[in-house]
Amino acid sequence: MPLPHAIIGDLDSIRPEVAAYYHDAGVAITDLSHDQDSTDLQKCVDYAAAHGCRPQHIVAFGAHGGRLDHILSNLGCLYRYRHLSLVLMGEGNITRLVPRGRTIVRPHADLEGPACGLVPLAGPARASTQGLKWDMDDTEMRMGGLLSTSNILEAEEVVVESDSDLIWTVQCKG
Repeated sequence: MPLPHAIIGDLDSIRPEVAAYYHDAGVAITDLSHDQDSTDLQKCVDYAAAHGCRPQHIVAFGAHGGRLDHILSNLGCLYRYRHLSLVLMGEGNITRLVPRGRTIVRPHADLEGPACGLVPLAGPARASTQGLKWDMDDTEMRMGGLLSTSNILEAEEVVVESDSDLIWTVQCKG
């Protein structure tokens, strides 16, 4: 397995022997614990951009585990970094932002499904879908109301049309 280019964050959960291993292997370790206004995920994305990396796709592993406030903050990063293809993975889920308008989601059949859902995390949304067991037709969704949860992938492509950004979540196989 290749080594990371850098380890960035508060470093409050890295064990000393793990830090020593990566340090000895030449991996840059950057302690940003002085910045309590951003999450570790934000720190990593911002660090990469500040060091000349212009990622098109970022996959954040472990983004759904741990405390709820961390999970919600990671979901918020989908909105903050909407210009990137940011994917959150963890606890058997794969999550990405579906921007308002028309989007075609192409789940990887070997990795994703069958359970999936669409969540209007940032406010009410009207959405239509094609390719799900329970497609929606200009259906209003909102927190505290109807959400598209426990749906099932039925096609190789899922077409989503919405007047607002939505969170797409799908079961991770294996």
